[in-house]
Amino acid sequence: QDAFHDIDASTPMERQVYMYSKVIDVCRMRVAFEDFEECSVYFKKLINLFRQMNYQEFHSDEFKRYETEIEELLNQKVQA
Repeated sequence: QDAFHDIDASTPMERQVYMYSKVIDVCRMRVAFEDFEECSVYFKKLINLFRQMNYQEFHSDEFKRYETEIEELLNQKVQA
């Protein structure tokens, strides 16, 4: 959390539960990478998208845009 950011400084419980659920879903996913470098780049991008999402108003268009980007990125590597 960013104490100096208007949106991220104080987060409603509904949003905290939602974001926690998203992160837990990511942790439970099975993903495959060719090597460490590919894995590192992938998760750095994913982390950045989550961070940027934190700065958006909950359920706003920008929030939903980041949500979509995260889903698209996750779908690139998820295994059945």
